[in-house]
Amino acid sequence: NNNASTAILLDLINTKNPRLFFKDIYNKRKIHLDKINLKNHYNSLGFLEVEIEDQVLNVDKSNIDIKFIINEGFQYKINSIEIFGNNFFTINEIIKEIGLDENDYFNPIKLNESLKNIKNKYLDEGKALIKIVDEVYKENQKINIRINIFEGNTYHIGEIKIQSNEKIIESHVFRELLFFSGEKYSNSKILNSQKRIYTSNVFSSAEIKKNIDKKNKLVNVVIKVRKGDAGNITGEFGFGQTPSALGDDASPISIIQGGAKWNISQIYNTGLKIGIDTNIGIRLDDNISLSTKQFEISFFSPWIASLRLPINFKYYYDESQEQGFLRRQGFRTSFLYKQGTNYNLNGKVDVEYNQDDFNSELEQERSVEIDYIYYTLNDFIKPVDGQYFSSKIDFRGLFLGGSRNYIKIENEYKHFFSIYNYATFALRAKIGYLYDFSYVNTIDNLPIYDRLYLGGSTSLRAWGEGELNEVGGYLKQLINLELRVPLFWLIGAEFFFDAGQLINEYTNNNNKYAWNAGYGITFMTPIGPLRIDVAYKYGYGKPNISNALLFIF
Repeated sequence: NNNASTAILLDLINTKNPRLFFKDIYNKRKIHLDKINLKNHYNSLGFLEVEIEDQVLNVDKSNIDIKFIINEGFQYKINSIEIFGNNFFTINEIIKEIGLDENDYFNPIKLNESLKNIKNKYLDEGKALIKIVDEVYKENQKINIRINIFEGNTYHIGEIKIQSNEKIIESHVFRELLFFSGEKYSNSKILNSQKRIYTSNVFSSAEIKKNIDKKNKLVNVVIKVRKGDAGNITGEFGFGQTPSALGDDASPISIIQGGAKWNISQIYNTGLKIGIDTNIGIRLDDNISLSTKQFEISFFSPWIASLRLPINFKYYYDESQEQGFLRRQGFRTSFLYKQGTNYNLNGKVDVEYNQDDFNSELEQERSVEIDYIYYTLNDFIKPVDGQYFSSKIDFRGLFLGGSRNYIKIENEYKHFFSIYNYATFALRAKIGYLYDFSYVNTIDNLPIYDRLYLGGSTSLRAWGEGELNEVGGYLKQLINLELRVPLFWLIGAEFFFDAGQLINEYTNNNNKYAWNAGYGITFMTPIGPLRIDVAYKYGYGKPNISNALLFIF
């Protein structure tokens, strides 16, 4: 291999080099798939005639060496791209969608993907029988690309029929459709309508079949639906983390949690859904105790009267008994929710009644909260690659009313790097800020459960929960660096560095960062890792030893 680095090629294959306490097992089928992966990679770089062979060499009775012998061949560039048969879209529009230019290295994989996108654009413009055929031929060690487009006629939606396994209210299907009889055919509208039917909470499955009527240039649509179940009861058990009584920003408590959920669907044959959820958590890290009790009843409907306006309303009750006592109960409704393949955007309004160790009477707080999450993680429980970013803005009081008036902003960023498909380097940065709009504007005027904290098994591990500054702060900065290394079987090791700063009016802006360094042992279970961490304040002295469930982040 001369034009692709060995590190990149090793990362592409599933067969791995031996590591500490680990050796891969020879698998002929896996070797074959590795050769396909390597060939596809070289093809994407323009090496169309690459040849890859494998060679197995015996080292001793129990070990072998595997060599991939690569003959890269010639790397082809694009000489010309020609488009024929297009009338609806211009040549420039199609070339732009292809994303390849003359003298670029030829990438057949990118070409195939771009042609699929072009076809989808035609399908959304009524071209129900669109055909795109590409011809790729070599000339003078360059690639000529000819794209033949057969647009066909423009089709419209014809008859719409509904079929079901039992009697249904057909208006519950028709109201979800984004197309109607007589309009120009659009494939994306059909797919999105199918998704809307399924998410209406009325049907357990939805399928849309298209029948082409060439004579009348119509697409007749048959919608097959299956009526959903009236409800179900499920149980949950596993590792989790829950906020302490110091509030959401304090070091969360690692717990074993169990609970049950009862979903009641299709109330009055509509999309209205009621959910009843109960959960308890038992803490096992520092001591065994009943840590949390939770209950909620929720109401969800995708429609309000004749408007497709999803509404989610719930009553909740949460009680925490770690680092003090906190009881929260109230009503919540979501006013904004958008979910993509790798992001979530959520908004909610709360009317909440709180009670803690310092206030025996219920205090009412009213808030608007907006949460945004973006992620490219390969796994949320044991990530080895990808990024995660979250931002939360919590606005309380003022024109909303209630007993408190402040804003809380919290941002978190995480990045995971795979090191030779063996170890994982993990980085996390967090920053939080509180501002009190009242004339008092001191940390003491803010509720205990909403102040910012540092310390504990999920932030600064050499300090206990709330130990760094038991009063809390209005500005928090935290960074965690961690190297995670598998050792043998289900055992792993971690080496970490944590640093953070907490500021309030009792400190000064030049307050030094607190930091610690340490190491830990992890044990991977089917429901998540267990870990024991040994952390040293400022790198020396008597260590703080803690055990917890799940990774620190």
